[in-house]
Parts: sequence; structure tokens; C-alpha cells
Amino acid sequence: MVIVFGLGVLAFGIHFSFHRSSRPQALGTNASPQTRTSATHDGVAIQPLSASDYSRLTNWLLTPFVPRNEGLTPGYAQEGIRSLGTNALPVLLALVRHQDTNLPQAGAAMAVVGFEALGATAAPAVGALVECLDDSRPEVRSAAAKSLGEIGPPAASAIPRLLKALWDKEPWVRIWAVNDLVRIPGQPDVVVPPLVEFLEGPSEKSDMGEWEQVAAIAALQWNYVQNATQAIPVLRRMTNAPSAIIQMRASDLLSAIEKPENPHPYPRYDDYLYRTSQK
Repeated sequence: MVIVFGLGVLAFGIHFSFHRSSRPQALGTNASPQTRTSATHDGVAIQPLSASDYSRLTNWLLTPFVPRNEGLTPGYAQEGIRSLGTNALPVLLALVRHQDTNLPQAGAAMAVVGFEALGATAAPAVGALVECLDDSRPEVRSAAAKSLGEIGPPAASAIPRLLKALWDKEPWVRIWAVNDLVRIPGQPDVVVPPLVEFLEGPSEKSDMGEWEQVAAIAALQWNYVQNATQAIPVLRRMTNAPSAIIQMRASDLLSAIEKPENPHPYPRYDDYLYRTSQK
């Protein structure tokens, strides 16, 4: 199975069609969508961006999707985003919510780029992203879920809502929610039972359904292997699953639970998800 980040971009319903009027250099002519007063997010003071800083930010956020964007490289763009720090959060949240009318199509993917660059620095936005998980629009919910994972462990307060998102009717919301549970550890008694229930429940007979199950196994193995004994029955059933990678990952986790004296080295997470040949 080969699933790459490009599918995540598709999940947000983004279909880039960059006409000259929407190229980054044109963004400087539009005012920032922020109000011109300072604000706070979780007690952190946020200063509004100037029009020039907003233009630079949108250029940086577009860089991964427009490789020749004025010669900028993704690494340089990430440093630029980090230089704005938490002051970039109102713009990123507006993109998640599809409130930035300058960038109506590209916004969700651009927001994820920003949260990836800021990482834990974006922790003041966790509460607002959790609220976005209740939005009626699936593209907003999926962007919010993906962004929470980019923040990482400081987004632990989102775990109860992410567990609820495991049952979202939109597949990409489920996928990003279960991936978040790999990247954001929580209390075992809170997280393990819902993950086991998720593995026991119905899953799509597709690559996406396979990804969901493998990611749920990864969350248990990465963060809760010493507290995952209740997963043993479903894992044993999964060793007979049609999917070779599900069989292998279920077997790996069973071994880690039942034989903790023989720890199995974890592969990179991408390899864990996609490669059936790595033991």
C-alpha cells in the first residue's frame, strides 16, 4: 500500500488551479484577514500581522505546493513561519475555518504547513482547533485534526475529542484523528479502551480502512504497549486479516504485549504504516 501526503491534501478537497491573480506575489495587495487589535489564545498575547507580514506568511505557506515560489525552499519557508511565532495563529485558524477569502481553496493544506512549522509553539491554538472538530464541514474537521497532530504532545487536551472523532463519518477525519493518537500520548485508561473498540468495529474495505487500523495498532504499540492487554483478542483475530500489513502489525503488537522481555525495534512510522517487508 502506498499512501502519501498528497492524499491528505486531496482529503481537504483542495484542487489547485493557480491563476496569475492568485499567485503569491498578488497576495500582498490584499489586506490581512485579521482584525487590527491584539488578542489572546489560551492566555498568550497575539499581535496582528501587518499586511507585509501576512503577504510573507502566505508565500511561505504556499511554498510546498508551488516549488518555484520566488525561489523559496521549504526549509527557508518554515524558518520564516517560525519567526512569526504565535502571531501567525489567527491566520492559520482562519485558513482551517475557510474564513480567508484570499485563499478559499488552498487554505486547509496551507494551515497544516503552518502548524507543522510551528509544532509545539502552536499549543495556544489547541482549544480553537478542538472547536473546529465540531464544524459541520468535513474539510474543516479534517484540517483541524491534521493540525492537532502537527502540534504534538502539547495538544493532549484534545484527546477526548479526538477519540470521539474516531467515529466521524468522514474518512479523513478518522484517519487524522487516529494518527494524532500516535503522536499525542494520553492517559492509558482514557485512550486504550476506545482504541480497542475502534479496532473491534467495522472498517472500510479499502486502503483508507487499512490505514486506520494500522495507525490504531501503532498508537497502542508506541504509547500503551504495557497497558494494551485488553487488545489481545482483537489482535489475534487481526493476524488472519486479508491485509498483509495488518497481519504483520497485529503480530508485532501481540509479541510486544505477550513477550515484553524481547522488545521489537520500532521502524519509522512511515515504514510502520506502509511497508510489509520490514521486520
